[in-house]
Amino acid sequence: WHKQALEKISFLQGVVEVDYGSGLARKAIRSTITINDESDDRESITLSENHAYIVNGYRFSVTSNKGYAVRLIWISNTGESITGYVHMPSFPLLEWKQTNQWRTPAGQLIGLSLLMQKPAPLDRDWVFHNGQVQHKLDITIAQESATLMEGDVLQLQGGKLKYDGVQLWIGYRIDHNPVLPWLFSAAMLGVIGLGWHFKQKFTLNTPHQQGVMVPGGSRR
Repeated sequence: WHKQALEKISFLQGVVEVDYGSGLARKAIRSTITINDESDDRESITLSENHAYIVNGYRFSVTSNKGYAVRLIWISNTGESITGYVHMPSFPLLEWKQTNQWRTPAGQLIGLSLLMQKPAPLDRDWVFHNGQVQHKLDITIAQESATLMEGDVLQLQGGKLKYDGVQLWIGYRIDHNPVLPWLFSAAMLGVIGLGWHFKQKFTLNTPHQQGVMVPGGSRR
């Protein structure tokens, strides 16, 4: 059921910014997404720790899990092209271990190591964002290795691999509680019931006033 419901939810990931203080103290996270609908005027919203995206009963909230993803273009010997991303471990938490493996469409297993030219600063405030970073990508195949800069192409078994740079990835937490509408309805019924109860209890019934005879036949 969740799979079918989530397939109907679509948004485009935009700019990711994370504010850090000295000593890698995380201050704030901002993630901009564009709602992917068929209208020409697409809405963009910025998510944060205090602002989630809620749609169809699902709540998408940002997490502190984020990092780099390397963009690879595979061009087979027959000319077919495939583009995709390989995610690296969380950054800067695992800055020292930006490695992963990927198997090419031709079946060759290669190791990927993303090497940053400058480490994350520890002595000042800085922002982790989608901007260009100085880096290089090491490719390891068996006992051989090669270093690629953005735009470089490497010949492999069955085709060529082009390194097309890096982007950022960010993790989301998805919450869904199907009983919330029922709980809300029950709460509203409880409020209405209590209101009726206290209305009955505190309604002032005007008593029948007994008249007092006074001289002259008048009553008061």
